[in-house]
Amino acid sequence: MTRRVITISLDPRCETPATRDFSKNPVGDVASNRGEFISAALIIVRAWDIAGKPITKIKSLSSYGEWSDLCRQPLLWLGLKDPASIVFESMAYDPSRLELDSFLEVCFTRYRFATISVKKIIDDLERFADLKEVIPNYAYQDGMIDNIRLGRWIKKHVGQLVNGLRLIADNSVKSNSARWRIERISTESDYSDLSVSIPVTEQFSPLEMTSEDIDLVFDELLNYLTDIQ
Repeated sequence: MTRRVITISLDPRCETPATRDFSKNPVGDVASNRGEFISAALIIVRAWDIAGKPITKIKSLSSYGEWSDLCRQPLLWLGLKDPASIVFESMAYDPSRLELDSFLEVCFTRYRFATISVKKIIDDLERFADLKEVIPNYAYQDGMIDNIRLGRWIKKHVGQLVNGLRLIADNSVKSNSARWRIERISTESDYSDLSVSIPVTEQFSPLEMTSEDIDLVFDELLNYLTDIQ
């Protein structure tokens, strides 16, 4: 869900936000003036289109290519912050990802590329305090580590790459129980450099427009708004 939601943070600057009184109703204002707000949003997109659809180099968001073109690119063209930057930050700090990251780091430190199993991990908990600290919460049942639950959690995350490490199935030894090993992938993290934007086109930006360019844009916008009414 992290890549499908853009979160915001509001600072009420008071101790009890729930007791505040408001003189305005933003939801009601938008509902009452829906056309005005839609037109304002479309003007931004249309202006970007008339300017030649200049593309800013940004991190892609899989399956949201059209949304990136029509929502992210126009705002970046105006010099505003990438609205999807919070999505990538949420991915990077997703609790389940951080939990797996800690588990992989400790297992790699203790076992390197050796074959491991649920039994091996549980047997080593008394030897390695750091290993016990990274056992996922899901693996616990009634305050005790459950072998089946731990194995189920590991199986769920097999193949998931986090900071260059991932679990892979190890079938080199025949056994009735599942076995894995840690694999290191030499690649840059997908979550590094989250908000860097590099202009890569020669189309003009809004700050570089001449008075003739501005007149052209507004003429086109007036024609566009007339057509959609």
